[in-house]
Amino acid sequence: MKWFVCCLFFCLVYAPTPLRAQIKPAENSHLNYRLTGFSFPASVGSAHYTLQIATGNCTSDAQFAKNVIAAIPSDNNRIVATVPEFGKQYTWRTTTAVAGKVTRSNFHHFCTTRSPDLDSSKIRLKVLKNTGSYRNGYIFVD
Repeated sequence: MKWFVCCLFFCLVYAPTPLRAQIKPAENSHLNYRLTGFSFPASVGSAHYTLQIATGNCTSDAQFAKNVIAAIPSDNNRIVATVPEFGKQYTWRTTTAVAGKVTRSNFHHFCTTRSPDLDSSKIRLKVLKNTGSYRNGYIFVD
């Protein structure tokens, strides 16, 4: 009986997770960062993928083609890319080529959020001591 309950629990909770998590970022996601990991279903066979990212909330091929800001080729169905700005909407899709046949995915949309804590008119940061040994360093304020 315990075995049956464990199997049932696994099937209901963990088994559908990979199916839901194949397309990232998910539709209408609000991301807090510009460096984004994209993932999508893999194709059978030796596939070549191209990730295309456009600015705005594009719904047609013509609108998407006019606003494309990046086209990243890859042999893997997981790609890491950077979008240019916070507080903007983006549309992305993939083009897959398998044995000369090219297919395009549906449009997927996400946005990068802008935090009110990053308003430079309200919050300021001043570096008081220059160490000199850490050139091109970043300061993270949490």
